Amino acid sequence: MYTRRLVNLKPADGWTNAAAPLVGIHELLGFFAKHYGVTYAENTRETVRRYTMHQFLQLGLTLKNPDNPARPINSPDTRYQIEPTFLKLVRSFGSDEWSRNLSLYLRSMNQLARLRARERKLELVPVQLPDGVQVNLARGGQNQLVKEIVEQFCPRFTPNGKILYLGDTGEKMRVFAVDELALLGIALDKHGNNGLS
Repeated sequence: MYTRRLVNLKPADGWTNAAAPLVGIHELLGFFAKHYGVTYAENTRETVRRYTMHQFLQLGLTLKNPDNPARPINSPDTRYQIEPTFLKLVRSFGSDEWSRNLSLYLRSMNQLARLRARERKLELVPVQLPDGVQVNLARGGQNQLVKEIVEQFCPRFTPNGKILYLGDTGEKMRVFAVDELALLGIALDKHGNNGLS
């Protein structure tokens, strides 16, 4: 059903009519309710994003924010779109071309995966810690500000300081000095939302 929404197909539509609209999670859920009679609670958006769209992205079936790749990772304006080579495959489902197109698609996926890995690296914000170690933060959100704090504010106002914890929306614990934090009486819960305990 998610694939049919991503390609804008209503129940009676054939696969050859598949399209590639940009859609957000809210639009996905509205489409299911209107055309498939399946209603999701409003608070399930995060579950759909995490357990469906994330897997589609990992498999290379969809693109995230192709209209604005610099959109922050946690933006409410996030949009998804079916990946163009997968769209071509979807359009041939049930036809004589399906087997041939599937073989071509699977071969092309290895090359696409390598390109996407390189693109993801380019989207990161490199941050140099006071000790010279470089970490990469996800692009967007407050991470440009975090970079400026670590690289400009810290050397100026906390000379010889050390970063004991640094996280972002992409990875909560980029820097995590457990023992040194414990000496200060600070315990971080790796599984908690706020981290501090």
